[in-house]
Formats: sequence, C-alpha cells, structure tokens
Amino acid sequence: MKFDLIIPCKNESSLKTLLFDIQSKCPGLNKIFIVADSANDLSLNPKSYFTSDNRFEFLVSEQSKGFFKAIEFGIKASSGDFVIVFMGDGSDNIDDINGMIQKSSMDHYEIICAERDAFNHESQIKNLLKKVFIWILRNFTTLTFFDLTNNFKLYRRETVLKLIDSKTNGFSWSFEVTVKAINNRLKIGHIPSRAFSRISGQSKFKLLEQMGPYLKWATILLLNQLWLKMDRKILSKNQRWGSDPL
Repeated sequence: MKFDLIIPCKNESSLKTLLFDIQSKCPGLNKIFIVADSANDLSLNPKSYFTSDNRFEFLVSEQSKGFFKAIEFGIKASSGDFVIVFMGDGSDNIDDINGMIQKSSMDHYEIICAERDAFNHESQIKNLLKKVFIWILRNFTTLTFFDLTNNFKLYRRETVLKLIDSKTNGFSWSFEVTVKAINNRLKIGHIPSRAFSRISGQSKFKLLEQMGPYLKWATILLLNQLWLKMDRKILSKNQRWGSDPL
C-alpha cells in the first residue's frame, strides 16, 4: 500500500523545518505533496532543499481558491492508496503520521481520525464550541470518537474522492466528508493525537465564515444519529416481544 501526504500551504514561513522533520521521521511515505495557493507563495521557498528526495513535490493549485481546493488538487495529483492531510503550520504531530499508517494496515479503514487530547492551542470561543459539540456527541450519538472537525486525517483515496463534490469547500470540508462517511456506515478508526500551537504566522480560519457549513453538517449528523438510536430501540423492543412466550 502506498501512502501520500498532502500539505496545503499559504505563506507558511517555517515550512522548511517541518519538512526536514517529516523527511527524517516518516520513511513510510510514498509522496509528499506541498500544495501552495499561488506561484508567489512563501511556502514554495524550501523547494531547493529537497530536490534530491524524489518523494517531495511542490505544486501550485490550479484553482487558487483557498484551503480545500489546494487539498483537492493534492489528492487528485496523488496516486497513492491512501492520502494523509497534514497542516503546514506545525499544529499536527508528525509522529501520528506513522501511527495512522500502522493502524491502517490492521484493518480495512476508509478514514482514520487524529483525535486531539486538548484544544488549548486555539481561541477560547473555538475551544468552547468544540467542547459543547463533543459533549453533545458523547450524550446523543452512538459514536466512539468525537474530534470530527480536525483536518488531520488519513483517507482511502478512492473513498474521499467519492465523498467530495462540487459544493465542498473551506475548512469544514473534512467535517463534511467524515459526516458523509459516518452516515454511509463506512469503517472509521481513530488514534490519540497531541496538537500544538502553530509554529508561526496567523490562522487563516475565519469562524463566522465557516459557521454555516459546520452547523449544516452537525445537524445532518445529529438527525441521522438520533434516527439510528430510535431504530435500534424499536428493533430491540421487537426482538424482546418476539421472544416472549404466548
């Protein structure tokens, strides 16, 4: 099986250090795609340091339409069996790349999520919203993993290409794909992960711009999960009645 890494970037000034760490710590990767938003992006500057390693490919998204389009461009450029989306800001744990690869070899997973231990590296309002959402998931769904919004995930390539569509966009894309996978009963795994504060620069995430898509897919997920729980209760009750003697 081949594993490709997709790193969407926009002017990540500390990317060189991150790439050297990935180069030394992740020998199991087939290709490492650094996908920049434009030809003038600072993220392309480290290219000259990695010319001797043919795993590295520096690409410029043809769409030039932001975060998701860069990821989609990288996924389509990949020929791997699996793709791993990894943030270029240093907020993800490099060691977890190997953990995902190892777990994927244990069973037929379509997606493997990195479940963060805490969200203290993010803004207070984002931390609060995520904690509330996780509380709802724990108490009102049948799920056993809860950090669904994290973009750091491993995907079976053919599966993720089927789950994205022309309307998919923005930072919420990973949440959307994960919800679709859950609702379609696909096999999803998860590993514990440690998140970090970004190495440098400022986050490109705009909460108000992304709130609509997040609420949409959260609602779709919760309605589906509530229906599933009701269906299981009805099935269980029918089975008990069917086993009672006349």
